Amino acid sequence: MKAIKVLLLTAWVLAMQISAVHAQTFTVKSHTLTVKGTSSLHDWQSTVEKIEAKGAFVLSNNSLIDIRDVAVKIPVKAIKSPKGKLMDSKTWDAFNYEKYPTITFLLTGRKINAAKNTLDASGTLTMAGVTKPVELNLTYKVLPGGELQITGTKKLIMSDFKMEPPTAMMGTIKVGDEVEVGFELLLNANNSL
Repeated sequence: MKAIKVLLLTAWVLAMQISAVHAQTFTVKSHTLTVKGTSSLHDWQSTVEKIEAKGAFVLSNNSLIDIRDVAVKIPVKAIKSPKGKLMDSKTWDAFNYEKYPTITFLLTGRKINAAKNTLDASGTLTMAGVTKPVELNLTYKVLPGGELQITGTKKLIMSDFKMEPPTAMMGTIKVGDEVEVGFELLLNANNSL
């Protein structure tokens, strides 16, 4: 009889812990996403005005425990330059946006270090119709209201994705092949799974 009581108590404690830790679907509340690069004339920067991202995140005691099913989608035409429409159209053409109108990232693996608030995320990035594996070294913060802030940077080589860096002035101005993407996402839970 004593063994049954211990077993029932153990089952109850486990059930309480499981109910306190559950996955929630998070989506983007706000974002800052920039693309920086160089050219033979000057450095340049574009911003991404729209991003869709969702995933299942497990939080417990203001710590990130797990993530899964993360999908990020960026419309190519949401990439805008302060230099105006000419730069925008050259950027979109580099992506072959009429055939491939979106950039996507799908999470395939993760390693969370709760003590350092870091997240190493591996996944597949698809740009201009080419899919490549990528590794992202991110930092995160669980905010007091339960929102999740994720920050990171990643250098990419356009030619790895079969993209031709844009040119201007009949080829006399050339954009460098390497770009740096920097982002800060603020995610909030919209329902339980």
